[in-house]
Amino acid sequence: MLRKSSKTLLQYSKAKGLNVRHFRCTATASQAANDIPEMPACSFKPSKHEGPDLNSVLSTRKNNLNPALFTFYKEPVYVHQGYMQYLWDTNNKRYLDLFAGIVTVSVGHCHP
Repeated sequence: MLRKSSKTLLQYSKAKGLNVRHFRCTATASQAANDIPEMPACSFKPSKHEGPDLNSVLSTRKNNLNPALFTFYKEPVYVHQGYMQYLWDTNNKRYLDLFAGIVTVSVGHCHP
């Protein structure tokens, strides 16, 4: 079912002789995020990454997976280790895990 604004746009486009079939909603921030808060301290220290580097992993992905298996990121994060609600990449940069625990519900970050 179309919203009122979509119906109005559709009526307007028909009146102007335009063929509009798809609607796209965009949102922008009203101001830049200049005051991003710091994450709280964490006593856990991730182990040193000893696996392949990011370029090697991306090359393997490109050579072995169908291009139809696309991703939703511009710059990939190469996650190395997780602990509780945090993830660390191979450069020991810490991230807050906001992915909703798709796998961690059954396996957990700290599974041996």
